[in-house]
Amino acid sequence: MVLLLPLLVTEITANLVLQTMNNVKTSAVDERADKVFGTSALALRSAAFSTTRRHEKCMNFYVGD
Repeated sequence: MVLLLPLLVTEITANLVLQTMNNVKTSAVDERADKVFGTSALALRSAAFSTTRRHEKCMNFYVGD
């Protein structure tokens, strides 16, 4: 069995962090976070309530006619 351990041998400096932030797109970070962490509970709840509100608005529209 081979055990591989990732090893960070670079010193993390403010300049390195700044360069990284300038070179990485926000959309790439968002995609990676979605893959690693999945959809947040808040996003799921927000989507559920927005669907309910849209449904209620449609029902009120049709009932009012």
